[in-house]
Amino acid sequence: MLSSTLKQQKLKSKIRPPRKSGSNTLDPNESWKLLEVAIKDIQNKNASKWSFEQLYRLAYNLVLSKNAQYLYNHVHDEIVKYLEDNVRKQLESLIIKKEEQQNMNASDMRGDDDLPDHVIRKSDAAEILNLFNKVWDDHLISVWLISQVVMYMDRTFTKENRLPLVYDVGLISFQKYIVMHNLEASNVTIGAKLIEIFLNYFNLNRNGELIDKFLIKSTITIFESLVGVDGETYYSRYFEPELLLSSHRYYEQKINELLGHQSGSLYINKAVQIINDEESRFQIYLPNQTTEKLRDLMYKDLVVANIKNILSLQNDG
Repeated sequence: MLSSTLKQQKLKSKIRPPRKSGSNTLDPNESWKLLEVAIKDIQNKNASKWSFEQLYRLAYNLVLSKNAQYLYNHVHDEIVKYLEDNVRKQLESLIIKKEEQQNMNASDMRGDDDLPDHVIRKSDAAEILNLFNKVWDDHLISVWLISQVVMYMDRTFTKENRLPLVYDVGLISFQKYIVMHNLEASNVTIGAKLIEIFLNYFNLNRNGELIDKFLIKSTITIFESLVGVDGETYYSRYFEPELLLSSHRYYEQKINELLGHQSGSLYINKAVQIINDEESRFQIYLPNQTTEKLRDLMYKDLVVANIKNILSLQNDG
């Protein structure tokens, strides 16, 4: 994955202190003006015009001149500002646009008549999840490059003061200012809406439709990469419970359909087919920790909780 590749590159990086400037005085504001423009260019994929050595020297001299706290705060604020002004706006505008289109077309959904009004179309769901993955990947690249510029600060001031490294600041900020932020004019977080869209998209596969398995797996990886202050991942705290609840509802729906046929043999044959399909789906898409929980839930719902109902059905051979 991209995140692991960046971490490996980060570990290989070496600090090479630049030559000391001949001047003993340094205006932190002047140095920051250049660094600020450079960081913006990095975030906008326009970093090639900058010399890494020049930027590293600016950051290095700020630390030597006892302006490390100033530099750390400004880098943090610049990362947050870009997330708020660019990344969040992109995601919000696309989600809101697709939901508005869905509401407008709810009364004339040719080909999607079986979908509830709140369920977004497959193509729209894929578009939103793809954008989420894109902005995440772009963000990882930019914060890694920024962390290289301020590497000396991270190895000295940041560690000595037990502060998050700049790369980690990027991950923490993405969770706080993107995933955990409420959608515009809503009490629903962007992360919660993404989970809802993801589950609707995932459930299409349960109903026999083809979906992008790489998009599913990469989105799950993002949720696993976001870690709270208590060490718990966003995946474990927010995503997995919703997946279990959605799966429980799916199993209940299937149970009611099968019981309605009043046939014991049909129920057993169809239940075995559902279990086999789910097992294959678990192996393709989900981490082991979730697979075990879903497997227990599936057998409990489809078999254990309904054993009396199954035995009472007609046995037609």
